[in-house]
Parts: sequence; C-alpha cells; structure tokens
Amino acid sequence: MEFKSQARSLHISARKMRLVADLVRGQEPHKANLRLEFSGKKAGGLLMKVIDSAVSNATHNFQRDPKDLIISQIYVDEGPRLKRIRFASRGRANPYQKHLAHVTVVLGEKHSDSKATTVVKTLADKPDGKSVVTTVKDSLPAESVADTKKPTAKPKKATKTKESK
Repeated sequence: MEFKSQARSLHISARKMRLVADLVRGQEPHKANLRLEFSGKKAGGLLMKVIDSAVSNATHNFQRDPKDLIISQIYVDEGPRLKRIRFASRGRANPYQKHLAHVTVVLGEKHSDSKATTVVKTLADKPDGKSVVTTVKDSLPAESVADTKKPTAKPKKATKTKESK
C-alpha cells in the first residue's frame, strides 16, 4: 500500500529541491530525516515536513509501523512563477521571477520476504511531459548479475599516414 503526502507552492526552485530529494530516495523515513537535518539546505527542512506528514498519514489513518516504511518515490515539479520587477537607474525596471515548487512523497512498505533487493533509479515520463525519477526493487541472484557483464574490446591499431612535402 502507498501513503502519499504533498506540499504545494513552496518558495524554493524545483532544481534546488531536486538536489536534496535525490539524497533520500529509497531510504527509511527516520534515516532520511537525519540526513536532511544535517544537509544544511533550506530544501532539507521543507522536505522533512513532507516526509513526516506522509509517515503521520500512514500511522494515523492506516495503523502502519513507521519502521516498516520506505520512501518509494519523491518527485518535485515546478509550481507557478511569481513575476516581479526590480527598479533600476534612469527609470528602467528589470523583471525577474520567483520560482515555486510542488513536492510529492510516496511511502511504500518494506518487503522483508525478498533476500537480495537493490534500489535502481529509472526515468519514467509522465503524460504531461515532465519526467519523474522512481525507484524499482529488483531481486537478482549473484550469478545473473555476473553474466550481464560485457566483454572488453581490443584496442585498435594505429595506421600510418603518408606525409606530403
């Protein structure tokens, strides 16, 4: 089951928020909060609130243990832009924009029945043209991972060229 929480119109650019969201994707919420607390970024504090809200939704509404949850998806979309002007010399005005962001955190439940799980980042396109990074759990035995390695190619020999005088 998935537990979702959103924060809309946060006063930070989506680009800055994505840098911090990439740090905690695929982690447990309490470990993610520790990492965000010491990240030293404004986005860390904003993201901690959204993760805590998702954990509260899971524990209060669905009676789930917070230790059994994992951050399965975090995606950050651009929000509306606030258009402003800065007054300049000689009666001019310089326009600028204040960027806003929407953050969505989706928590999933840990699956303790699989033996070897690895988190792999994949890029999936949403229908509205924006891209989202999600996590996929994949159970592969060690033999099949070793079989997927490509053989190394031999280096090509250098050919001599004629010099014209």
